[in-house]
Amino acid sequence: MLDVFDIPSPEFNVKTFISAPTATGASSWQTWVKPRGCSFIHIFAVGGGGGGGAAIVGDSYLSTGCGGGGGSGTQSSLLFLADNLPDMLFIQVGNGGEGGTGAGVAGGTSVVSIAAITTGNLVLISTSGGSGGGLGSGTTSGLGGNGGATTTIASSVLSYLAQLTYGGTISIAGQAGTAGGTFAMGGVNLVLPITGLIVTGGTGGGSANAPGGNFITPVGDYVFPVQLGGLANIGVDSKGSNGFKVPNLLYFYGGTGGGSNFFGNGVGGSGGIGSYGCGGGGGGLTYDTGLRASGGKGGSGFVTITAY
Repeated sequence: MLDVFDIPSPEFNVKTFISAPTATGASSWQTWVKPRGCSFIHIFAVGGGGGGGAAIVGDSYLSTGCGGGGGSGTQSSLLFLADNLPDMLFIQVGNGGEGGTGAGVAGGTSVVSIAAITTGNLVLISTSGGSGGGLGSGTTSGLGGNGGATTTIASSVLSYLAQLTYGGTISIAGQAGTAGGTFAMGGVNLVLPITGLIVTGGTGGGSANAPGGNFITPVGDYVFPVQLGGLANIGVDSKGSNGFKVPNLLYFYGGTGGGSNFFGNGVGGSGGIGSYGCGGGGGGLTYDTGLRASGGKGGSGFVTITAY
């Protein structure tokens, strides 16, 4: 293409900050230094995904205590004039919440600040993590964890320096995970978000003789693949699918729920691990003398800063 106005092409400086996949608790502070000569700074932040809940070991065919999927983190996107920000920013990335043998743990908050402080008048963006999925008990399956709440100005005071917001707000709320299945039913399926969110919750585990929840995509959609939950009654391999990044697109899937194992002495499927910012899957039901199926870990949040 000819550049008839002789305008030079902009040069982009893109840095993405993540935490270690196995990290727990608050992540360490990382720093970003403003490149020379840039005019705008775009910050895109996602909180950590919640971990999936575990399932019970059932003592009868009527047991339905499978785990719920974790919720996804909140997503924020702000554009700043470079002159409005200092030369160094501080980033703390929200870790993914643990799954394990109880209720899922909430994902951590991703923070971008002008100092190594997570509160007060120094914060540009504070983007919350998703809640953990519920632990199944008796005849009650675990509920899906809530998605991270929409970011408020009170928690991101300096966000008012931004040039663009989403219709007066600065973020999109996360997507909730789905509940574990009811009697002889699979974990509740999850429909991909249509809010502009690029991360998803996790799905719930399967109840007696039932699979974990699936991800549902529009018919004929060849970009976003269907992702299946763990199959029922096939033993230790009935675990849910791990989340992933959609090829050639900045879009991430959560983990799916594990399938049940109700043949006796079997192990219900564990929940799949969520990809970045996404919820983990819930554990599938185990019968009688088997082992409790754990929920999948939620995915770490991330922060991407682009200067141009």
